Amino acid sequence: MKPSADNSRPGVPLSELAPPVEETGALAHGLTPPDPRTELTQSFHGTTPAEQSTVAPELIGRYRILRLLGQGTFGRVWLAMDDELQRQVAIKVVFPTRLADPANAEAWLAEARALAALDHPLIVPVYDVGRAEDNSVYAVAKFIPGRTLQEQIKILPDGRIVISTVGPSSAVEVAAADEDLLVLEPSSLGETTAGILTQLFDGKDVGLGDVGEDVDAVAIGADGQIYLSTRGAFSVPGLAGDSEDVFVFSPTSLGPTTEGSYCSALFFDGSAFGLEATNVSDIDLL
Repeated sequence: MKPSADNSRPGVPLSELAPPVEETGALAHGLTPPDPRTELTQSFHGTTPAEQSTVAPELIGRYRILRLLGQGTFGRVWLAMDDELQRQVAIKVVFPTRLADPANAEAWLAEARALAALDHPLIVPVYDVGRAEDNSVYAVAKFIPGRTLQEQIKILPDGRIVISTVGPSSAVEVAAADEDLLVLEPSSLGETTAGILTQLFDGKDVGLGDVGEDVDAVAIGADGQIYLSTRGAFSVPGLAGDSEDVFVFSPTSLGPTTEGSYCSALFFDGSAFGLEATNVSDIDLL
């Protein structure tokens, strides 16, 4: 089913945008929260009052706007529906004030066109570029459901930052797969972030690593136990579950050589609460 649009209105307040959006079959994913307001990422730092306006357009080009995905100092990213090709897309719209010089706007569009010519698994495909009615430029890209940065990191009581990634990562002096966890011991944060980045948890050492076993939610208890959830179904020694479940690992050693055991029962069984096929993408221990 496609979400319907009310084309009789020139704009809709964001608070009234129709939640929840029903994803198309090819793009349905548990990482997309059912309430769009839970996914919104905004930063108004350095923006003008006009750029902070909370009115969404009905259309950008031929694309029907569904909801706001995020906003920064350079522009906004919308989730939209391409009704002609029957797929959801992400549209990045640059604030007109950021590219007031027509030459800069054309340069930005040229860069987007160059990206559209690239085909690489680590580059998000660009489908289209154009200009909106207010003369702002935009680029249309593949919509890839995912997690916010807030969901991908945990700050431990001692100040260390635990990082989970979607897909393999290669950082300075450390590489990790998507079933692994990294930890940063920061010496400074902000624009001059520095510190020591190491591997905290090697999932392959303890039975993770198959398709769908990306660790996408983590919490660490005061006793050192690691609470995990995966992007899809998982099977580890003595235990199996799905993306709506939380399970516990009791480590005896951590780092590039991870050892320990899993608790024999799920810590949280999402199916008991009707959460089948709903991905748990964040864990907090209160």
